[in-house]
Amino acid sequence: MSGIIGLFIICGFLLWRYGISGIVAGASLIIYIIIVLGLVRIMGITLTLSGVAGIVLSLGVAIDSNILLLERVRDFLDHGKDMHTSLKLGFREAWSAVWDSNFTGLLVGSVLWWMGVSLVKGFGQMTVLGILVSLFVVKYICNPLTIWLRNKIG
Repeated sequence: MSGIIGLFIICGFLLWRYGISGIVAGASLIIYIIIVLGLVRIMGITLTLSGVAGIVLSLGVAIDSNILLLERVRDFLDHGKDMHTSLKLGFREAWSAVWDSNFTGLLVGSVLWWMGVSLVKGFGQMTVLGILVSLFVVKYICNPLTIWLRNKIG
């Protein structure tokens, strides 16, 4: 229940701060959660408290990725670029920062999964899974959906 309340608060903030792009960012977070929980179910992973902590950490990384991208787009808009150009440049310019932060998390999560014991392995496993899904959602869902929606609405 607290996760759902937190998600609504985050989505509300994204909507308030970024408008239509915030709607897409909120929707991409919901898609992210559905994919992660679906993979947990399909892979037969037993969620322990440490696994849930890994999901929460990777959700924070996913939120951070969305905010990095949207702030970069806003920077280009503030410098007088049109919306279409700002979206293309913003996503391209922010991707290196998103990839860098996610790569660090993947590296640490992989080491914990590989070398950890018991609960630490579960934390590492869910962190790696969550970050991989986050990268996928940002690159192949959030970015194209934002551009499509902005082109459709104007």
